Amino acid sequence: MARESPKSVPVFSIGVSESDYDELPMAQVAAEAAGMTFHSKRVTPEIADLLPTMVYHLGEPADAYGVGIYLVSKLAAEHVKVVLSGDGGDESFGGYDRYLGQSLVDLYCSLPTVLRRHVLPAIINRIPESFRYKSIAQRLSWMQTMSQHSGAERYARALGFLRFMPEEKEQLFTSQAMDALDDADSIARMQTYFDAENANELTDRMLYTDLMTRVSDHNLVMSDRMSMACSLEVRSPFVDPQVIEFAARLPTNMKIHHRQLKYLLRKVAARYIPAELVKLPKQGFGFPVGRWMRSDLKNLVVGRLATSRFVDAGIFRADYLQRIVDEHMNGKRDHSYRLWLLLSLEIWHDIYLEQIPVGAVISETRKQVRA
Repeated sequence: MARESPKSVPVFSIGVSESDYDELPMAQVAAEAAGMTFHSKRVTPEIADLLPTMVYHLGEPADAYGVGIYLVSKLAAEHVKVVLSGDGGDESFGGYDRYLGQSLVDLYCSLPTVLRRHVLPAIINRIPESFRYKSIAQRLSWMQTMSQHSGAERYARALGFLRFMPEEKEQLFTSQAMDALDDADSIARMQTYFDAENANELTDRMLYTDLMTRVSDHNLVMSDRMSMACSLEVRSPFVDPQVIEFAARLPTNMKIHHRQLKYLLRKVAARYIPAELVKLPKQGFGFPVGRWMRSDLKNLVVGRLATSRFVDAGIFRADYLQRIVDEHMNGKRDHSYRLWLLLSLEIWHDIYLEQIPVGAVISETRKQVRA
């Protein structure tokens, strides 16, 4: 598109100062190689100011992904009215590490039972959490957990590993609240798609499950609402039905080839951007929230969850909330995804149930951050 356009096409990206999360340097090289005009902005821990804004526009609690979408949309809206996004590319063309991870789990499962169930878990639990992007401790814990399951349940747990699995929900919710939940078993829903007749090979089963759940219920909803909050329209070519159908007909080795994710898209990209960029591993659209929660955002996390409205209402267990906060702050385990969801739920409660004006919620959030 950039080559056909008579004007330079603008591209927009955000990053952070932490090098293991920051892709801005590579994004700029790629944009310049394609003849595009590069616009960027770095995110800081002050995203806590944006959390109430995000929850208000989204209308529901959400993970930190929404903040990134909001900020890049706000940046783009300063220059254009419509943008193209890459939503759906990973799910149709095989872009996530978890697709490769399933075969590694199978290898792990081939180890002697005593070693896998007793010796290695004890070792893994002693590895300190570095809070780096996809840390060693997190990867090994993921593999150990996945080795205890198979098929649809394993994949559903792979998707929700950093969030709340069934046994964690039982620890989070009081027994009365758990009994009242209308749709507590998210694994069963995943299984419906994973075991559908639309796909035969494991890779295609995973891709189909993602398309029918995460893309439709999370990514596209987030992109649409966060961008429209900035008066920006987002169009996603990868979720065009013809593109999805084309990808679905491709053999799996055109998507993941010799452990290289998004093989076909990388081959196409190699025509336009430097080879060293094409070979880079997949990196998610995220921030070092886990570290920020132990520093700049610590007072906010500790303060809000220590006075949780959901504990007061008899929905959450105070001891579980305290435990995951302590484990995170002490560096024992990275609970950043769970803590962010709980934090956004508290703010959602303030805005939508207590009917507290967004401006007042933002002011209170800032006070807690700086307390």
